[in-house]
Order: sequence, then C-alpha cells, then structure tokens
Amino acid sequence: MVAFDPQDPNILVAGGASSGVFISSDGGESWSLLTDPFTPGTSPIPHLPRPLWAHFDHDTAGVVRIYLGTGRGVWRVQVPEADAAIVSFAAVTPPSRVIVGQPVELTLRKVVTNHGPSTPVNITVSRTATAPSGSSVTPTASSETATAVAKDALRTIDERFTITCGAPGPQTFSFANRIHPASPAYVDPDPTNNTATAQVTVECVLPVALNIKPGGFPNAINPKSTAPVAVLTTAAGEYGLPLAFDATRIDPASVRFGSASLVFSGTGGATPIHGAGHIEDSYELDETTRDGDLDMVLHFRVADSDLTSSSTEGCVGGTYLDASGASRRFFGCDSVKISP
Repeated sequence: MVAFDPQDPNILVAGGASSGVFISSDGGESWSLLTDPFTPGTSPIPHLPRPLWAHFDHDTAGVVRIYLGTGRGVWRVQVPEADAAIVSFAAVTPPSRVIVGQPVELTLRKVVTNHGPSTPVNITVSRTATAPSGSSVTPTASSETATAVAKDALRTIDERFTITCGAPGPQTFSFANRIHPASPAYVDPDPTNNTATAQVTVECVLPVALNIKPGGFPNAINPKSTAPVAVLTTAAGEYGLPLAFDATRIDPASVRFGSASLVFSGTGGATPIHGAGHIEDSYELDETTRDGDLDMVLHFRVADSDLTSSSTEGCVGGTYLDASGASRRFFGCDSVKISP
C-alpha cells in the first residue's frame, strides 16, 4: 500500500504485509517507521499488518490524523506537525587561498529553528560534502541531532570539514544540508525550508622549492643590500612537493619577496629589481648540486621587503603559466638570517 495526502502531497505513507507502515513528509526523500512491526507487545506503538488504504484528516490545526484500513478494521494514528527549518547556512571566514597538498580546516555555520506548532522537538541534521576532481573534503557525509528545539528558537550548529587542494587554480567545494524532525511521531508541513547548500571557492596555490642566496648557507643577507633568490624547477615528489613545477614559466613582474603572511596574502612584498629575472641552472638546496634543470633567479632589495633582524624566513609568491596557458599562483619559503 502506498498513499499520499491530497491536501499535502509531500506526506506519504507506505506499508507491506509485515514491514510496518512508513511515513514521509518530504515527498519520499526520507522515510521513518510509523508503526512497530518488531516489539508491538511491549511498546506503545501498534503493528498494523497488511494495510490496504489510508485517509488523511487535517481538521485539527497542527495535527495530521491518518486512518489506516487493514483487513480487520481501521486504525487512527495522530501525527503532530513540527516545521523544522534552516534559517541560514554559510562558511565562517573561509580562506581565500590554500596551498596544494596542505589540509585546511573549514567551518560552516548553520542556524535551524522549529516553527511548530509542536514544541520542543529533536531535529536530525544530515550533511554531505563534495570536492572537485583531484581535491578532497572530509567528512563526505555525517549527521547529528539538535535536541529539544523550542518553537521559533534559533539553534546554531557549527560543522567542521577538512579540505585539501589537489591542483592549482580556483577550486569549488560544495556542501549540502537536510533536516527533518527526528521522530516519526512528527510530520513536517513545509519541506521547502528543510534543505540548504553552500559553496566555498578557494584559490589553490602551488608550493615550490626556494633557495635564497644559492650556493651558500646560512642565508645571511644584509638589510641594505640585495638578495638573490632562486625558484627551482622540480619534479613531483622532489623536496616533498606534491606536483611538478617549471620555474621558467614564472612571470617575474608578478613575484613578491618578504614575510610569509605578506607574500601569501598578496598584499605586499619587494618587487624584483628591474621587474625581471633570469633563467639558469641554479644550485639545489644542498648548495653544491646543479641538477641540469633551468630555474628562475631573481634579485630583490631587502629594504623593500618587510623582513627585519628577527625574521627567520623569507618567502616569494607570484604567478606562472601552466601547460594550458592559464595563470596560476605559486608560493615558497627558505630560511634567512638578517644581519648588517
């Protein structure tokens, strides 16, 4: 037996000979057991075998009465209404940039309520998350219950996910939520406010290997002088980097040198002298090896950066052209010792 409420087609009931009777208040998207086919002798909920038909009655406000006909009579089940609703759903200060291969925690905040008339009610929250191809998000699915939500009270729920970029460039992560009264003893009269979606788009930045003052260590630089910086061409896995990088495709005019926070945010840093760099086979991080790859070497006036005598690392960031010709961002750091 399958029947829908002619007054509210989102309410459906279905049952078989011994399966019990199930109810849905969202057009069949989710179902809950309305009767008890397992322990009817000990629970207050009866088992109704072989349901043949159903009739729905909305004469009493805030209540749906369902009359179920079996071969042995008619049973009435009274289901109160509770309108669970998602009020808002959005990311909390999401990052604008994420380094490829480095997991980042992301918080999404949802506000739910219960418009009644039944109060209070428990509300089940189910969520799913999807990542673009090559990237990842965890968890991909989870659920929880907001307990005893009073009529028109606002309940805030923070959801935490971990996102990881798998490729450079803009990547969009998608999140979906669905709620409903936790108990089948309640029917939600308005399923249109039970779902919400949110998307978070981040710019995924490729990490690179950087060698400040190639050929020497420690990387002592004078704040009144210039600093040579080599951005190395690397293979995937080299120096623990997730993807291969061709430093000869860097746009030198885009590169900035300074502290990690300033350079990574793109808000400042020293520019290359003459806005240019030159391509050469520079020293690798062991300061003695040249591997035959062509690297990008740039020079910066240290005084134009925000590095100070207490700085222990210097970083560069900028853009390069990938194999398709699209502009992508890169970022890398190396240790420094600022001394006059």
